[in-house]
Amino acid sequence: MAKTNNSAPLWSKNFITVLISHFFLLFGFQALIPTIPLFASTFSTSETFIGLVAGVFTISAFAIRPISGSFLDRKGRRMVLALSLITFIASAFSYTLVTGLSSFLVLRFIHGLGWGSSNTASDTVATDNIPLDRFGEGMGYFGLSMTLGMVVGPATGMFIATNFGFNTLFYVSAFLVLLSLLISSTIKYEAPIKKKEKEALFVFDREALEPALLMSMITISYGTLMGFIPLYAQQQGIANTGPFFTVYALAMLITRPFLGRLIDSHGFDYTVLPGISMVLVSMALVGLSFSLGSYLLVAVIYGTGFGSCLLSFQTMAIKNMPPEKRGGANAVFYVGFDGGMTLGSILFGYIASQLGYSNMYLITLIPAALALLGYLLIRKNF
Repeated sequence: MAKTNNSAPLWSKNFITVLISHFFLLFGFQALIPTIPLFASTFSTSETFIGLVAGVFTISAFAIRPISGSFLDRKGRRMVLALSLITFIASAFSYTLVTGLSSFLVLRFIHGLGWGSSNTASDTVATDNIPLDRFGEGMGYFGLSMTLGMVVGPATGMFIATNFGFNTLFYVSAFLVLLSLLISSTIKYEAPIKKKEKEALFVFDREALEPALLMSMITISYGTLMGFIPLYAQQQGIANTGPFFTVYALAMLITRPFLGRLIDSHGFDYTVLPGISMVLVSMALVGLSFSLGSYLLVAVIYGTGFGSCLLSFQTMAIKNMPPEKRGGANAVFYVGFDGGMTLGSILFGYIASQLGYSNMYLITLIPAALALLGYLLIRKNF
C-alpha cells in the first residue's frame, strides 16, 4: 500500500487511475439507485417490501465492510478490490434471471456484499495516494468521481429502464463495473505491512467511530430519499425523478473541491455546521413538496449539505490513520453510513406505510438534529 506523505504530488498516475475506476463503479451502481425500487414494485407495491429490498442490500453491505476492511489491511488492496468488483458484476447481470420475491431478496443480499466491499476497497486505495497536507482537497476531488457517477447514473438508469427495459439496464450496469475492474487492475500497489502480533478481526478505533456514528444519523435521510423519492413523486403526478438525482449530484459536484480546500485551510466547523443545517432545511422542505420545482430546490440544498457532511466525516475518520489501519477505518465509517441507510429504508419504510411519505420525511429531522448535537460534543477531538 502506498505511504501517504506531505511531499508527494496529489495528481499521481495512481490517484488518477483510482478516480477513473471509481467513476465507472459509481456509474454502474447509481444507475440502479432510482430504478431498483421501480423494479421491485413489479413484484410487490407494498412500501414495507420496497423498504426491505433496500434494507437487505444495506444490511449485507454493512456486514461485509468490517471483514473487507480487515482483509484490506492484512492481505492487501488488489485482491479485495478485484473480488469485490467481480461479485458486483455477477450480481448486476443476475438481476435478469430473477423470477420471484425470494430470489430477488437473495440477490440483493449478494449484491450488497459486492458493493460494500468494493466501495470500501476503492476508497482505501484512494486515501493511500493522497498527501496529508492536501487530504481534504484530495478527498474532495476523489468525491468528484463518485459525484460524476451520481450525475450521469440515475438519469441514465431511468432512461434505459423506461425505453429499453430493466434487463438492458442490468447489462449496462454490469458492463460499467467491468470497466472499473479492468482499469483498477493497472494500479500500482505496495505490499501490505506484515504485523507480528495477532490482532482482533474488527478494530473500532474511536477516531473513526465517532464520525461514523454522526454520518449514520445523516444517512437516515439519505436512505429515505434514495429509496422512496421515485414512489413519493409518482403519488404526486411526477413520473420522472431523474432530474432530482441529477441536480442533487450536480450540487455535490460543484461544491466538493471547494469544501475539501476549506477543510484543509480552516477546519471542520466551516463544513460540518452549514452541512447539517442544509440537511435539516432540505428534509423539512421535501416533506412539504408537491411540485418538480420544489423537489429540485430540495436537491440543490440537500446535495450541498449531504456532500459537505460526507466529505467532512470521512476525512475525520481516515486522515490521521496510518496506512495499515485505513482499510479498517474506512470500513468503520461505511458501517455507520450503511447503518443509517438501513434505518432509513426499513424502519422509515414502515413509518411511511403508517403515516405517509410526507410525515416520514419530517420525522427524519430528528436524527439530523441529533447529528448536529453530537458534532458539537466531539468537535474538540478533531
